[in-house]
Amino acid sequence: MYRRSALVVLGLLLALLAASCGEKLFYQYSSEKVVKTFQSNGLEASNSRPATEADYGGAPMVAKDAMYFSIPSLGADEGGLVMAFESEENLAKAKTYFDEKAKSQETFVRVFVRDNILVVLSGKLSEAESNQYEGVLAKLKYIRG
Repeated sequence: MYRRSALVVLGLLLALLAASCGEKLFYQYSSEKVVKTFQSNGLEASNSRPATEADYGGAPMVAKDAMYFSIPSLGADEGGLVMAFESEENLAKAKTYFDEKAKSQETFVRVFVRDNILVVLSGKLSEAESNQYEGVLAKLKYIRG
């Protein structure tokens, strides 16, 4: 009787463990990994550094981590911001802010998302160039961090 109860408990524990291993965490990629991937694919992503409050430009600072990088061919103060989020809710908050900014004639930006990553690029970047960054992000392989 005891042995049967122990096997049932063990079976339940194994089932719970298997179920939790199958869950995909929302946080998959770090902002640093994304910037390094841009660089290794020949895209301009120079002088990368952790993003500051000024880099967010008024956006909600709800990312787990964020990196700013420059795109020298566009000018001294032009670049991109890569943000990594721990929750879909926080990503949605930031995306809403930047989507509104993208519509603005005053501060046009290009915005795209992949999983937990939000990328914001200078609006001075052509659509074709922006698509190159988005394409590299789309091919990013899941490797924690």
